[in-house]
Amino acid sequence: MTAETDLAIGTKLPIIFSYRDALFGNNFVVEVHARNGRALCAREEDGFWMYGVNPGGMSARGDDIESAHAAFRQMFSDILKDLATDASGLDEFRTLVRTFFDDTNVGFEPEWLEAVRAIRNHEINPGTDIPRGSADAPRDITVEIKRIFKAEDNEADLQPALAA
Repeated sequence: MTAETDLAIGTKLPIIFSYRDALFGNNFVVEVHARNGRALCAREEDGFWMYGVNPGGMSARGDDIESAHAAFRQMFSDILKDLATDASGLDEFRTLVRTFFDDTNVGFEPEWLEAVRAIRNHEINPGTDIPRGSADAPRDITVEIKRIFKAEDNEADLQPALAA
């Protein structure tokens, strides 16, 4: 198997991700569960870039897929924190989070779909140990009031999956 750094410049990989964040807002503490978000990981001359497809409007760079994903994950959390700060209350926060997560980057969506097709047809050898997940899995995001706190709440969920 080829190492991911041997991927040709221009290679695009479809990524799905699920994250969990615990957040403090204005008069609320919540846990946000994002399921099956979509991102496009592209090998470019200056490294690997993760472009948000759903949610759109975000991107992050790294020297390899793992560091690009970690930067992307951090940006996702930072956006949620900004939304929690801006929201006057829980209902507004839920609306802002749903709007953010449902945003589609229409520029990258066709490339993501093409990359899924290429993975399914074995036209790309990603050369990575990223597990596979279903590209057809439903996307969802929930915001739940946080009433119980556990040490696991401090752990970041950093495992992406290759959409196939």
